[in-house]
Amino acid sequence: ALQAANRQRPYLRLETDWVLKAFSGQDALHPQARLRLDGLWIGALSGPLTIRIQGSYQCVEIRHCTLDPGGPANCMWQAGDEPPGRHIHPVSLQIEGFVEKLCISNSILGSLTTSDSGLVETVSIEDSIIQSIDDATPAVDLGSGMLEMRRCTVFGNLLAHRLSASEVILTGQATVTDTQSGCFRFSAAPKSSR
Repeated sequence: ALQAANRQRPYLRLETDWVLKAFSGQDALHPQARLRLDGLWIGALSGPLTIRIQGSYQCVEIRHCTLDPGGPANCMWQAGDEPPGRHIHPVSLQIEGFVEKLCISNSILGSLTTSDSGLVETVSIEDSIIQSIDDATPAVDLGSGMLEMRRCTVFGNLLAHRLSASEVILTGQATVTDTQSGCFRFSAAPKSSR
């Protein structure tokens, strides 16, 4: 567990991709590892950077975190900080191993993807915002498994195998492979979505 101290909001500025790796031996189908990120604000020092989840996990939990989605720096800066008008670099989350359950709650994230070798059985996202600032990169791109979303906003396209969504706003096109499973209720998506 990487957790902020009580009443603190630490800002971590990554210089390179951050790799979090659990054991992935012959028992990869029955992982025991658990990972929790709680109360962190993670930004990129330069260029788009990625938090890479490698190995086998029973559960990965991200709560009360900001993985900075990036964008223009239009906010007030203190003396000594970067000047206004500079670009804030995005931090994305990529699953490159096996995760039985990925739980995201009360968080703001850049894009969420799986690599060719990545697999997540169930992704649960609640009370969160996910944004991709690059039109060529989907905000959510999960090749397999079940995506469950409650009270979320997604800025960008969404690609998923199965989707169960309630009280969700999707600004980009949603493409779901298995349309016979899951549910999309009390939510909004562009008409071109499937």
